[in-house]
Amino acid sequence: MLLYSGDPAARHQSLERYRDKKARRFNNSTKVRYEMRKVNADKRPRIKGRFVKPEELQTYLKSMPEDLS
Repeated sequence: MLLYSGDPAARHQSLERYRDKKARRFNNSTKVRYEMRKVNADKRPRIKGRFVKPEELQTYLKSMPEDLS
């Protein structure tokens, strides 16, 4: 199945444009765009990485054994 029936040079140029755009898009992937969202997310309680309601957190903490050592 041939997906591109045009000129091989044009295909190469299109692929290069795609790769350049992709590199620019994911180059700053560690940058936090919305600082306030990160601050609020860091404040919220989590169990195994998932956000939980405070009541669920209390239930989870009560079900855990006292001595984890």
